[in-house]
Amino acid sequence: MEIAIQQVSRGGREEWQVETLGMKVPFRDRASALAFAVRLQERIEAPHRLPGQGASHQSRQED
Repeated sequence: MEIAIQQVSRGGREEWQVETLGMKVPFRDRASALAFAVRLQERIEAPHRLPGQGASHQSRQED
């Protein structure tokens, strides 16, 4: 998945924008945009369990 960071001019102000999958998230400064992009990439690359994998579910028995 591609994550892009770019500086844009909006309403006469400069801001930073993170874009991925057609979504654009604005930030006031480069450091915030970069931190967001790094965290997003970490979450994307993290292992994920599909429903039904891993933890077993125990049903409760009522008396």
